[in-house]
Amino acid sequence: MADAWKKFINLSIWVAIILFVVRLLLGGVSVFQFRGIRASADTIYNLIGYAGEAIGVTSLIMAIFNKWAWKWKYINALTGKMPILAKVYKGSVISDRDNKERSARLEIEQTFLKVIVKIKTDESQSNTICASLEEIHNEFQLVYIYFNEPRAEIQDRSAIHYGTAMLKISKHKELTGNYYTGRNTKGSMKFLPDVN
Repeated sequence: MADAWKKFINLSIWVAIILFVVRLLLGGVSVFQFRGIRASADTIYNLIGYAGEAIGVTSLIMAIFNKWAWKWKYINALTGKMPILAKVYKGSVISDRDNKERSARLEIEQTFLKVIVKIKTDESQSNTICASLEEIHNEFQLVYIYFNEPRAEIQDRSAIHYGTAMLKISKHKELTGNYYTGRNTKGSMKFLPDVN
């Protein structure tokens, strides 16, 4: 996600510059007004006001971009084709602790700058501590650290724990990969978008 932040900041700067120049042209301020040693107080005041307007409008535009606009086909292509994940996935988790396959539901909240992952099984629920979409060996992967809290009645055999997961994202939004926990267990996960 560090790359997403860089893109977001660069885009914000360019939008602000363009809006500032447009506002200067609309306001009738020209470079010729600055040829003298001193610019008039009104001109400086107008410039500060125009800069404030450009920053305010840029903030609004970038908030819309972060939440929704980055998903639009042409804008996403311009910003690096970041994968757009489904909101809900269904799949399974297999642990090396007992080699038992458990059905799971994965929920994702995604903006351009943030990803939140929640996984629910019949036995526990995991919540994201931090997550990001990373391009590793020309493949996007969902990489995240989580906190898992099993139901109270099974915590004697399945303790509360932290873990890390890396899931490859296929062209069809399928997520597959492995996880590793702080209790020295590991396993695999596979999820398909829930079409319901």
